[in-house]
Amino acid sequence: MTSTAEILESKSKLKEDNSRNLKDEFLAVVKLPKIWLLVLNSVLWSVNSSGYLILASDYSVEVIGLSTDEAALGITVLGVAKVVGCLLTVLTSSLSFDRLILHFFTVIVFGVSSIITPFSITKTMYYTMTAFWGIGAGATLTNLLAISHDFCGAHQLYLVFGLQMMAQGIGTLTLIPAATSIAKEAGERFGLIFIGCCGILGSVAILPVIINKLRESRITFKRQLSEQTVTTISS
Repeated sequence: MTSTAEILESKSKLKEDNSRNLKDEFLAVVKLPKIWLLVLNSVLWSVNSSGYLILASDYSVEVIGLSTDEAALGITVLGVAKVVGCLLTVLTSSLSFDRLILHFFTVIVFGVSSIITPFSITKTMYYTMTAFWGIGAGATLTNLLAISHDFCGAHQLYLVFGLQMMAQGIGTLTLIPAATSIAKEAGERFGLIFIGCCGILGSVAILPVIINKLRESRITFKRQLSEQTVTTISS
């Protein structure tokens, strides 16, 4: 029979092996250059994600002249639009298109929306840009786990997703104070433009990964086409 001491020793060894494997996987992940591009992407678009809620409401009241209730309606529009963005991403999940490219464009959508919002001169235009922002943000959030596959293997997925969450926290902690400072000194308009530019730069950060992926797909397609041609000729 196995003694209690042997069982405890076996559990201790298993825990040590798991800890070592986790450390090795983490080191393997952080050594990949494209992971740091993904981290930079998360840092930058998270500024837009968090900053818009702070700055847009103040801008709508102080500059556009919306009442408190009308500004609150804008937040409601944003929330509904985010749900729509999430649902659209989920409902199209069975379609075969590149999720990383989708992420690239959805981040740009709500980045551009933040830049255009300060130039809204009517309630309708403000609500419209808020809706576009919400759809882009909702689709981006829903797509996060899917794009992680482009940066790691399935067994490293939890690490990469965790790094994205950490990066969002870092972005909010470091750049939101800068955005609010700009808004305080120069006005909410420039604060919104700043966070929108951060979002767009976040998309630009992963552009090398997208280009490399498309190049590899093209090479693979040509190889498969060549092999198919040779097979056809041989037969």
